[in-house]
Amino acid sequence: MTDLKENFRKWLSEKHKDSTVNTYIRRIIAVYKKNFVQENFHFSNNYLGILTENLIPLLVKSYEFSNKEYYIDRVTIWHALDYFSRIFEAINTSKHLNNNQTVKLYFYCYEGDFQIDSVSFENLRDYVQLFNSFCYKRDKQSIHLSSEEIRNFLRKIKKIIAENNIKDSSVYDSALHIIYPYRSARLEKTALTHYCSFLYNQTGLAQYDYQNNLMVTYILIENPNSKIGGNYKIDQNLTGETPLQIKLKDDERVYNHDNKEKPSFVLIIADLVHIFNLDKKTVSKYFLGNNTINQTEGSEISNIDRKNTVLRTYFCIDSTNSYLERHYHSIHKKINTPTNNDKNLDAYKDWVNRQDATDFLEISHNCFHTLVKPNNCSYLNYIDDPRYPAEDKKQYKYRKYYKPDLEYLKNTRLFRDAQNKKIKYQSKQQN
Repeated sequence: MTDLKENFRKWLSEKHKDSTVNTYIRRIIAVYKKNFVQENFHFSNNYLGILTENLIPLLVKSYEFSNKEYYIDRVTIWHALDYFSRIFEAINTSKHLNNNQTVKLYFYCYEGDFQIDSVSFENLRDYVQLFNSFCYKRDKQSIHLSSEEIRNFLRKIKKIIAENNIKDSSVYDSALHIIYPYRSARLEKTALTHYCSFLYNQTGLAQYDYQNNLMVTYILIENPNSKIGGNYKIDQNLTGETPLQIKLKDDERVYNHDNKEKPSFVLIIADLVHIFNLDKKTVSKYFLGNNTINQTEGSEISNIDRKNTVLRTYFCIDSTNSYLERHYHSIHKKINTPTNNDKNLDAYKDWVNRQDATDFLEISHNCFHTLVKPNNCSYLNYIDDPRYPAEDKKQYKYRKYYKPDLEYLKNTRLFRDAQNKKIKYQSKQQN
């Protein structure tokens, strides 16, 4: 053990000054005292040996505490439940860690952010599921709390609701606010990663290569703060014969916490940006807010069904699919072709806006408006402005045209004549 301690200090000294080395050693000792039951592991010169035996579960826990806080609503809670199950499965590979650190839970709603209770970290997933069951009216699956713990937690939520006159609709739209109240979490994580790097340098064992550890990576990129949106995958590729269609992602793995409900309202604005291949400003303008222009009756721009939580607006997958179908206009008959397993949004490269289409055809904008029609070129009109007629030039701003159809039109007589007219006009202007 003495050799391990001295080698660690020597390894640190090669990279840091003495004061920094001493700081890391103190933090390692603090991590040990905080995370191991002293009755089972009396503090002695063997603390580094105990840390070494339990290092990866402890590192997973340290990374989790470094995330500081989460806001989880009725959509992201599905992923959160799956996430916490995986986290505790990794942490519990060590039977010696003390996991009764305090976690603060808050009821976050339109009326405010109200503390519910302080609970033990080891029971966090159970309390998340209990919140899910009570506020969102879902199944009470896999809750391993005592009857008294359940009653106390629900009594405190009900008291918050009653004292603040919170409506049922606000409860359904509410979120669970989780706080890890440990200011030193990131400093302790840094000390542990240094110890991991030391062991990896000394032994070469992959288990100490924390930078490539799958669970550490999972915490960094799959935690509830990171996994907002992206809950869909391509069900049918966009082609000249078929509109783009999407479906729920990971419906068997992530959403298995409630057998009664498979969610549909899971898309966020960032998802629509990718699905429609439009910029965020345009999508926010036409699909967020009140979806109307000048508050005039009948001026609805988009009619994709949506629901709000206290955190954000979610759009319906089924309604989005209907919208994609309605705003897809093809001159081709749909044919039964083998399904392409490579489903992605790269197909938008075959669809171009009016400026690019005009340049490709080598004709003027006026000729484009006259010659390119719904019966000779497939197009997408994901944004329709009800203030203008369907064939008004201003409606062309967001339209996209199918490039293979444009390639065919470019070589027809009418378009060759239009190209010649443009050439003659440009020549005349130059003279």
